[in-house]
Amino acid sequence: MLLSEQAEEGFDSLSMLYEEPLIQKQLITDFTKFDWEKAKTQFVKSCEPKMRMLTFGITRALARFANDPTLFYLQALSLRPTDKPLWYEFGCATARLQNFKTSEMAFKQCLSPYSDAGIKLAIVYFYSKDYHS
Repeated sequence: MLLSEQAEEGFDSLSMLYEEPLIQKQLITDFTKFDWEKAKTQFVKSCEPKMRMLTFGITRALARFANDPTLFYLQALSLRPTDKPLWYEFGCATARLQNFKTSEMAFKQCLSPYSDAGIKLAIVYFYSKDYHS
């Protein structure tokens, strides 16, 4: 569901960049073995290499275009695992897809007194009928 021909061209250009070997080298191939906590403790934004920054920008932009943005968000978050606004965005996107377990995980990553992630998490529990979590 692309908005315009210009948006479609942008998506195609980003997709071509995404396939570049230098970008692919930055990506996680198996998220079942990815240690999110370790990635969070090791991430230092001020020391982020340029290629990782570029890969992050591409994957985040592709997530916003894609019909199912889950993999693109996961890739972006693996590069910046402490980005709470991105976790929130990911939670909203997966909730729209009714992928409630994934949206629950995402909203739990960005809970704070200044965010409505807790409300979104309660709504996810309601729709997934998991009222007692």
